[in-house]
Amino acid sequence: MPPQRQRRLQFQRTVVRRTATNLADDSDTPSSQNGTPAPSTAVSTPSAASTPTPAPRPPPPPPQPKEKLRHSWVFRHMPDEDMQTKYYNEVTKLEEWRCRYYTKTYLTSGSTSGPGNHLEDFHEIPRDSPRDTVVKNIQRSLKSAFATAAANPQKRRRLDTDEVSQDKLESLWVRYLVSCNLAFNIVSNPEFRAFILYLNSQAEEFLAKGASSVKRWVMRQYHSLKASTVILVLRKARTKIHISYDL
Repeated sequence: MPPQRQRRLQFQRTVVRRTATNLADDSDTPSSQNGTPAPSTAVSTPSAASTPTPAPRPPPPPPQPKEKLRHSWVFRHMPDEDMQTKYYNEVTKLEEWRCRYYTKTYLTSGSTSGPGNHLEDFHEIPRDSPRDTVVKNIQRSLKSAFATAAANPQKRRRLDTDEVSQDKLESLWVRYLVSCNLAFNIVSNPEFRAFILYLNSQAEEFLAKGASSVKRWVMRQYHSLKASTVILVLRKARTKIHISYDL
């Protein structure tokens, strides 16, 4: 008897798409409680309406303009040593340039020709580079010291030499001592004497030996410059000058 073939049964496969609400309802059915998986599940894609819209960012603040630094030579002659210090007029509130040596002011909104002409004409300060200015200041100091020595000759125990003039040496030494606020007894320091001796042996010989001699030199130079220089400088002072002594 020939073998019989098995007949294939025709089954119809159905696909059920379920939403999120149907899945929540099916969680209470016996099939889900028995662990039987659901025939199919539908994956819900979020809609465009449910996507959160990012908040707009505020615009960045505008860039602050950089302050322009000063480089003109006239700003080195203001009351403050810092060239970038600014002064303002008390009435107009406008920025102005103030002279260090006099009560003159100029507005800085324009060019610096006004302050420059004032420094050159009134104070005889040259418009040059810092190096050239230092050289000219040294030459001006030498010229002034030599003029003072020539106008006030002193009697000396020893004669001048070809290299050193005692009057010029005294004038230059007192100017240096006073401008640097040095102690009078520096002339008795062995290291200082050795330094002067190395520069010029005759200058070391003519230089004052003690503080009392330096004091006499200073008072002599003060009386010789009192009428021609000291009084004029005090008249140009912007404020009152008070002198006190620490005894």
